[in-house]
Amino acid sequence: MTLIPIRMKHFTLGALLLLAGAANAQVFESDLEAWTEGTPDDFMGVKTSILPENVIQVTENAHGGSFAVQLINTATVNSDHKRFTTQPLSVTAGQTYDVTAWARGTGEVRFGMFDERAGNGYSSYSAFTVVNSTEWQQITFSVQAANTTEVAEFIFSVVRTVEPAHLILDDVNISAGVVIPPTDATISEIQTTIAPDGASPLVGTNVRTQGIITGIVTNSSGAGTSFFIQDGAGAFSGVYVFGSPGTAVVGDEVSVVATVTEYGGPISAPWPQTYTELTNIIEVTVLSSGNAAPAAETLTAGDWSAEAWEAVLVKVMNVQCTNLPTAENFMEWNASNWQGNVLVNDLLYAYTPTVGTAYSVTGIVDYAFSAWKLEPRAESDIELGVVGINELNNTSIVLFPNPAAATVTLDLSDLSGRTEYTLHDAHGRMVMADVATAVRTTLDVSGLTNGLYVVTLRNNGATTSTRLAVQH
Repeated sequence: MTLIPIRMKHFTLGALLLLAGAANAQVFESDLEAWTEGTPDDFMGVKTSILPENVIQVTENAHGGSFAVQLINTATVNSDHKRFTTQPLSVTAGQTYDVTAWARGTGEVRFGMFDERAGNGYSSYSAFTVVNSTEWQQITFSVQAANTTEVAEFIFSVVRTVEPAHLILDDVNISAGVVIPPTDATISEIQTTIAPDGASPLVGTNVRTQGIITGIVTNSSGAGTSFFIQDGAGAFSGVYVFGSPGTAVVGDEVSVVATVTEYGGPISAPWPQTYTELTNIIEVTVLSSGNAAPAAETLTAGDWSAEAWEAVLVKVMNVQCTNLPTAENFMEWNASNWQGNVLVNDLLYAYTPTVGTAYSVTGIVDYAFSAWKLEPRAESDIELGVVGINELNNTSIVLFPNPAAATVTLDLSDLSGRTEYTLHDAHGRMVMADVATAVRTTLDVSGLTNGLYVVTLRNNGATTSTRLAVQH
């Protein structure tokens, strides 16, 4: 697919500058010397969330001049961060802003901006910088504006401060760097990677890419907050876009200008892998409408949950539901067969399955909270399946005792040849797998937790399943 825009309906989040302005032009400078009624004049914008009583004027050991500012937020969870923001400033879409400040004390700080961009109006945050010293250290951040506005606020996000110093800032400078035009890149070029954590080779790069919208995530009021796009079919052809699609809808082919970002990973989440996203959207352009979604890739229950299929439409055939979606399990349900497990989520569409029923599930592959998830888009993505296309005819699994406390005997007298068996728990996790070596095979279930398990046999290419209760 080429990256030459077709003149069709157009949605712009901000006119992207194509020519560089003066490098490092100063847009904000504060030495924290001016205070009024106990608050610094240059800060405490309307997006500030830290309480005024936790913003303290420091009169000793300032970095420059007579004063600095102490920020107090002892919360240890990132979601409980507090914002310390500048007064409103003018910014230009596509412009990168470089921030430097001096810090001492103990705490963590990251940086972002509010510029009324599509979605919630905020940029993504930088990674946290850890400050743990009585000496002043310089901290630096960069952020790109996605919208031209006169009411932008630059944000210091603070968490995990420790007394007595907590986090102290001084001499804050913000300058406009050179505007760099986006790099044209296909989704495949963004996603194809050999990095162990799945990170994109273009992470941190502003790109222009395009694809067909396959799903839109909405909030409680129905507004789009993020979306998936896919360019063609096959591995590495999809990507998740964090931000509003504007007027674009499912089936629109769009061009997106945004920043390649990795979410998660051992440090920031922590997750084993990262999830590639496009963030800080500058522009969404609708190139054409009414396009059919790319054909879903048919994969096994053991193959779908891999980096290559991130944000790609796939279909997994004939998996048996092992649990109902409830609030306790975040409305997710598992479906398994002898090849593996599928975790079905409700990000785009909520479906209530029947435990023990087999389904073929189509959806977009997502990754969050250390788990691969399949996201159906509509009721038509859930089809009744069969537990094994070539089910073992006239064969029933004989298990005794059932419920079992310590051991259970598997009677295979109706079968001949090699028989493989697997056990999956109610969450779809495989807890046991082996090859039966005798007509009667004894399984040790003493180490399993109480609950229902799915026992699946595979013999000569055909399968059958039943349920086993473990009760110690």
